[in-house]
Amino acid sequence: MNSLIVLSITLPLLLALMALFESLRSGLIRSLPWAVLPALCLALLVNENLVISLPYGLTGVLLGIDETRRLFLLLATLLWGVAGVYAIGYLQRDVKQWQFSLFWLLTLSGNLGLILSFDALSFYSFFALMTFAGYGLVVHTGSSEATYAGRIYLIMAMMGEGLLLVGLLAAVYVAGVNPALDQLPLAIANSSSPVLISMMILLGFGIKAGLPILHLWLPLAHPVAPVPASAVLSGVMIKAGLLGWLIFLPLGEMSLTTLGILVVVLGVVAAIGAALIGICQRKAKTVLAYSSISQMGWMTMMVGLMLLEASLAPILIPLVALFALHHGLAKGALFLSVPMNTGRTLSWLWVLLPAFSLMGLPFTSGLLVKTAFKRETIEIVSQHWILAWLPGLLSIAAIGTCLLMFRFLGCLTKHPSADSIHFAQRGSFVLLSLLSGFAFLGLPFLGASVGIELTHEVAFGAVFPLLLASLLFLVGRMLGFNLPNIPPGDLLIPIRSVMSHLYAVSNDFVSARYEVSLQRMTLWLNEKKTRYQDLVAPEVIETAMRKQVVWIFLGLAVSFVAILRF
Repeated sequence: MNSLIVLSITLPLLLALMALFESLRSGLIRSLPWAVLPALCLALLVNENLVISLPYGLTGVLLGIDETRRLFLLLATLLWGVAGVYAIGYLQRDVKQWQFSLFWLLTLSGNLGLILSFDALSFYSFFALMTFAGYGLVVHTGSSEATYAGRIYLIMAMMGEGLLLVGLLAAVYVAGVNPALDQLPLAIANSSSPVLISMMILLGFGIKAGLPILHLWLPLAHPVAPVPASAVLSGVMIKAGLLGWLIFLPLGEMSLTTLGILVVVLGVVAAIGAALIGICQRKAKTVLAYSSISQMGWMTMMVGLMLLEASLAPILIPLVALFALHHGLAKGALFLSVPMNTGRTLSWLWVLLPAFSLMGLPFTSGLLVKTAFKRETIEIVSQHWILAWLPGLLSIAAIGTCLLMFRFLGCLTKHPSADSIHFAQRGSFVLLSLLSGFAFLGLPFLGASVGIELTHEVAFGAVFPLLLASLLFLVGRMLGFNLPNIPPGDLLIPIRSVMSHLYAVSNDFVSARYEVSLQRMTLWLNEKKTRYQDLVAPEVIETAMRKQVVWIFLGLAVSFVAILRF
């Protein structure tokens, strides 16, 4: 098993070496699905917690797998593998397909590496590899929109890396040099500044996870990337921030009431606010990007509740991992459906399956995880009066999810279909749709379950948001209500406007000060010229030396010391 863990990370890197040889580049695209096989075998075959120590680097490397990581690894391998098959058909005529494949393999290695890392240095290194290699996937098309989105992605990534580095260094400092990751939560809890360290970690990973205000890169980057890259960006890579929260934050070690409430509020804002902005979008992939922010808001709420009440951690951590698996498979399938020919009834059936799963309808994975989440929050809500509004807001967020799916399906009908669909695209899309709908049937074999029975009450609670969303949709259509057009990036628009205004004001201020300084300098020179214009050169030098005698001798002393030193 040790070799399987190492091979899971190194195989994508070894395949990426094919890019160095021009004769092998044409076959690089066909290696993408095979790159995840060791990791997939690891996720399916290893049913025990396993950690290995490798004597590499300055402090050694710890790699392994546990119950939480296994669900994240299963999501990553399934989505990267199926999307890799899709990429073979999608990029068959792309002259830059080998470049796409190179960045794909590097990003994949970073993603798998951070999931399997058990020490801080390895996790951070693989997280950085995934982040910066992912830039190549975002800007692959080379369009002006892709270049702009890549620039914002890179700026936000650098901000996240900086915040994360500060948080990790502080955590490692209180825990010891390069400790095992399972030691960090307790070390942070016992430190003198647990809230500050937790805040740095929350913000550092929050950029990747799409926290409100930190989400600006996400609705720009996902739509411009090639479709298979969009699927893994939204389905897997943003979950890296979520996994970072679960690993590093002191969940279960202490209750941070104020911070927990703040994170819950941010999750609610993301779940509802992203839905409201998403239904105002005009492109299918942009709607899906905002849907990802909204769904990540649900998972952020769970993390906030664990910070608020430490006793919830053993219950909610597995549930968050299951939620991530559910959302990743469903959202990946929806992204792969965008260029498909939806004029056929059968194609619509495959699109509706993951859409119904995201809505949380009966007999889907969405019903299981969302119902389990609501069930586990009843007690904690009753203990904290400030969270009394949470059940109602969760219902509003569920309605928003349904409206987002309506908007996506409407945009999908207007999206231009590809001239021809490769059989690899259609086959991988159907497979991922099936996985998104029925993968939870195999959870008992993986030792995971949410324990929800489909009663009449549960079924009605799942269908009610859909009925209310349908009513709102029909009333809006009857009244001819037109939604406002909010550009992708939303808050980035006013931020850019403010920054441009501040730059203009500062530039005018500097220019004005420069003009004033230049005038003063000219007046001073003219004054000196008038004072000394009647003196011959030796007299000018003598006068200057007499007035500046202190500085002259100080300079001579420094020079003398320098001569003696050298």
